[in-house]
Amino acid sequence: MTPARTAGPLRQLIAHLAELSSFQDEMLAAIEQKQAAMRRADVDGMLAASRLEAIVASKVTALDANRRAIVGELAAALDMDRGGDGRQVTLRVLMAALSAEQCTALRAGAEALRVKMLKVAEANRVVELVSREILEHFRTLFAAMMRDDTERQTYSERGRMPPRGPRMLDARG
Repeated sequence: MTPARTAGPLRQLIAHLAELSSFQDEMLAAIEQKQAAMRRADVDGMLAASRLEAIVASKVTALDANRRAIVGELAAALDMDRGGDGRQVTLRVLMAALSAEQCTALRAGAEALRVKMLKVAEANRVVELVSREILEHFRTLFAAMMRDDTERQTYSERGRMPPRGPRMLDARG
């Protein structure tokens, strides 16, 4: 390992991890805006937050592609064999090949990014659960609107009888 060959790519990688980490903060803020809009039933707010989230996600994707290139450059500087299948060298494998000082700096950046990514994943999980519930309510609503008096009446899985009457979507006034 030659420190001169690894110093530049390592600095770039640490900077990229920090930038990815700041984008995770932006992503979390957009998701939290979406959650707040969901609480208010603000469809325009949900759409605006989703657009912001998509913009940040595209930036993250582009930056992650750069990160992969830098990891490849650093692996080459360390004379690491990636094998014939062209797989990406992991940060864990890179850290094992670096000096203790270099490894500490890289580990700190990677850990900060990991923590923020976990927060984003948890916030997305909440949005997904809320979205599923909303979808289920819409299914129930449309099913009730499409029912008519000729259908056989049975209890639902929740023990309720469906409403009777004309199909709401076919009604004309």
